Amino acid sequence: MEASALLAQTLMPDNLSKIKFDWSCNEVISKQVAASNLTKNLSNCTTSVVMEGMSVIPKTPLKKI
Repeated sequence: MEASALLAQTLMPDNLSKIKFDWSCNEVISKQVAASNLTKNLSNCTTSVVMEGMSVIPKTPLKKI
């Protein structure tokens, strides 16, 4: 029983996972829009936008089952 209680404490609730997933998707979309605008600005010889990167790192290494 202790193992299942410990596992429940380490897992994120579904609603928090969905919020984080949606936030990550919105970040990726905004980066793609910024990259698209940068390409348009460079082709029009106007000022450019600085692009940023985003990386996702798992909290624990993934294991094969």
